[in-house]
Amino acid sequence: GNYSKGVQTGLEALRVAENHHLLLKFENTYQVLAMNYEGLHDFKKSSQYYQLWAAAKDSVYKNAGTQAIADMETKYETEKKEQQIALQTATISAQKANIQRNYIFIAGLVIVVVLVVVILFLIRSRLKRRQEVLKKEYDLSVREAFISASIQSQERERKRFAQDLHDGM
Repeated sequence: GNYSKGVQTGLEALRVAENHHLLLKFENTYQVLAMNYEGLHDFKKSSQYYQLWAAAKDSVYKNAGTQAIADMETKYETEKKEQQIALQTATISAQKANIQRNYIFIAGLVIVVVLVVVILFLIRSRLKRRQEVLKKEYDLSVREAFISASIQSQERERKRFAQDLHDGM
C-alpha cells in the first residue's frame, strides 16, 4: 500500500541493476515500478514502465531463445562430431583387422614358398644322388663289360695261341 516507498525502492533497484549489469533484474524492476506508479495513479509513468517491462521481457526471452538455439546447435555439432569419431574409429578398427589379415596371409605365403623351396631342394638332391648312383652303376657295368671283353679277348688269344702251338708241333 505504500506506493511512493515502492517507487523509491524500485528506482534504487534499477540503479543497482544498471551499475552491476544485471539484465535479468530489469524485467521485475520495471514491472514493480509500473505497478507502484499505477497505485499512485500516475498512469503515464506506469504505462512507460509497462512498455519497458514488455521490452525487457522480450529481450530476456529473445536471449533465452538465442541461448537455447546455441545450446541445441552445440549439442547437435557435438553429437555429429562424436558420430564421426565413432565412424572413424570403426573404420580404423576395420583397417587394422584388414592389415592384420593381410600380414597373416603374407606370412602364410612366405611359409609356403619356403616349404616349396625346401621340397625342391630335397628333390634336386635326391635326383642328384640317384644320378650319381646310376652313373656309378653305369661305370661299373662299363668296367665289367670292359673286363669281360678283356678276359674274352685274352681267352681267344690263349685259344689261338694254344691252337697255333698245337698245330705247329
